Amino acid sequence: MRPPKSGYGTYTWPNGDKYVGEFENSLPSGWGTFTWANGDKYVGEWEDGKKHGEGTGYWPKDTGQGTHSLTDGSKYVGEWENDKKHGRGTYNWASGNKYAGEFRNDQYHGKGTYTFTDGTEYAGEFKNGKKHGEGTATYPDGRATKGIWRNDKFFATIH
Repeated sequence: MRPPKSGYGTYTWPNGDKYVGEFENSLPSGWGTFTWANGDKYVGEWEDGKKHGEGTGYWPKDTGQGTHSLTDGSKYVGEWENDKKHGRGTYNWASGNKYAGEFRNDQYHGKGTYTFTDGTEYAGEFKNGKKHGEGTATYPDGRATKGIWRNDKFFATIH
């Protein structure tokens, strides 16, 4: 069985992968759902047989090392547990901001460094996605603030 030349249809590959959606020139193009034989799934836009545009990926038991790239250019490279960023990793936003450090349940948690596009950098402790604990903020003009942070707010200076 061949995939439809164009229009809406379903095609299942011999390895068990399956695509349901729009086709053009026998390739996924337009909106559709691709389900891999292992249960992973992508629902979204396609062009010339490749993910292109808006879409959502579902990786039900993604655990270990991996890379996740988003259509806006943002990218995470690091450890996963139960489909969440968990362990050490680096997240680069399309805007140029970057976080490198520890994650827990998809949030910055533990020691890490967050660098902003303007050159401002915070190196220290995070809890549940916020600066929390000891850390140092360094600014582009060379100033630095070392202290205790609570829920993303500066709390007290450390000498």
